[in-house]
Amino acid sequence: MLKPLFILLAESLEKDIERWKLRTGFKLPPQRIIANYLGISHSTVTGAYTLCGEKVLVKGVIGKGTFVSSTAGIPSDLLTNHKDNNIIEMGMVLPVYEMNDLIKSYVTGLYNSIDYDLVFKYSSPVGHIKHRYIASKWLEQYRIESKPDNTLITSGSQNALSVILIRSKTSLFRYLSLPEGFDDIEIEHDCPRVRGRRYPERCR
Repeated sequence: MLKPLFILLAESLEKDIERWKLRTGFKLPPQRIIANYLGISHSTVTGAYTLCGEKVLVKGVIGKGTFVSSTAGIPSDLLTNHKDNNIIEMGMVLPVYEMNDLIKSYVTGLYNSIDYDLVFKYSSPVGHIKHRYIASKWLEQYRIESKPDNTLITSGSQNALSVILIRSKTSLFRYLSLPEGFDDIEIEHDCPRVRGRRYPERCR
């Protein structure tokens, strides 16, 4: 028994896709052109395209045409059987849904433990108290006595040096430009703010 013409045309198209003669994303000729070329009716070509579409071999885009599907040539059981534990889905990076209950419990606990008075306010300019506590504990291993109350969290080493120099009223560039053996000090008279540690004769 002969098969209908649209089925034969669909099978021919399917074979070309399976043999990679037609690659993923390939735009198929318009149905009218195929019908005129083969001398068949437009509805026959439409039936073939529709049948291939049901097999997810091709995909029609309104206003653009019909294209070979990205899943064409992949066994249908791989696309539909999601309960087979022997199949590893490599097409999408999916989370481990079995962990949802555990994640939900942690998120709920975190939600209940949030101090919203702190969340909806800007943090203190000197840094969060917990961070300052950790920093002071870290300094203890280097035998540096520090407490959270006198510890400052800065945005980087440059900011930290700036705060130190402002605190000591000393310019880093001024300090580095002094001759060896001199300190920069603040005095009330209009004379160089230096004094000799090892070479007092230089200040005479």
